[in-house]
Amino acid sequence: MTDVAQLLISGAAIGFIYALIALGFVLIYKATEVVNFAQGDVMMLGAFVAFTFSSLMGLGFWLSLPLSLIVMALFGAFSIVYCCGPSLACQHSRL
Repeated sequence: MTDVAQLLISGAAIGFIYALIALGFVLIYKATEVVNFAQGDVMMLGAFVAFTFSSLMGLGFWLSLPLSLIVMALFGAFSIVYCCGPSLACQHSRL
């Protein structure tokens, strides 16, 4: 019986993660009218960073969670400043 409960909780958690990713796609599409598939890649990068901290470095879940959030926040800031910043700073003409 505990296996069934564990499978239900695990399935619900995965479903909630999928729902959050789908909401991110909808939010990006409604705001920019461009389909941006890089959002899923960034989510997977965050998952791999958390896996690296938790399993490969042996830090444990509760320590790897804030560390992975910090690393991904730095990655987001870096990508905004150095990748998106130059394109946002230049003047574009409208058609």
